Amino acid sequence: MEQKRAFLYCRMAHPDPTALELQKEQLMAYAGEQGFSVAGIAAECGSGLDYSRAGLTEALAALGDGEADVLLVSSPCRIGRDIVKNNALLHWLKERGIKIVCADGAELRTVSELFDVLLKEYRTLPQQVH
Repeated sequence: MEQKRAFLYCRMAHPDPTALELQKEQLMAYAGEQGFSVAGIAAECGSGLDYSRAGLTEALAALGDGEADVLLVSSPCRIGRDIVKNNALLHWLKERGIKIVCADGAELRTVSELFDVLLKEYRTLPQQVH
């Protein structure tokens, strides 16, 4: 069986170097446990509503160039918080045979799975963040 190549993408909404590093370490550990080779890592701070972030652009360029088979994130909201844009991204990745895998082992294949995860995360946010 061929080893899967993962591109790791980390994002925090607000500058927090410690949390960003912990997220990166979590993804590196998970990639190792799953036997993924790490094709690249992008880590950044930025709004989940802005999909023109440099790190996300870097990750998508690498995936589009065939450098990885898996986009590894800690959770779907790390990609972004816009369900329509996430839906388009999910379809774009699916057309290329690329999977989104979360560090908890979840593999997102459908928009409804993505929506369910984002909705659960939204409901756990403190009220003032909504």
